[in-house]
Amino acid sequence: MALVEREPQPSNAGLEGTSTIENLRAELTSGGVDAAKLDEQTLKQMLERVSRKEECRVSIADINTGRALTAGQQLPLTGDSIERKSAEQ
Repeated sequence: MALVEREPQPSNAGLEGTSTIENLRAELTSGGVDAAKLDEQTLKQMLERVSRKEECRVSIADINTGRALTAGQQLPLTGDSIERKSAEQ
């Protein structure tokens, strides 16, 4: 599953997580997704699905089959999810 996090702030300086389209594209690519097939609008909408309080998990299989925006689940963002993300890197 791909884990996407975003800090909803105008400046990305010093932020961790996937807060820009470029960072999201890089994270998806490192997870085995051909991110070049995802247009900018889709990536923006993926980022809009997360907040400081929620994460969105979507399987790589769903992303690769074109269901990046319709599949997955919203989950509360907890310290455990942040620790898990750090351990995966």
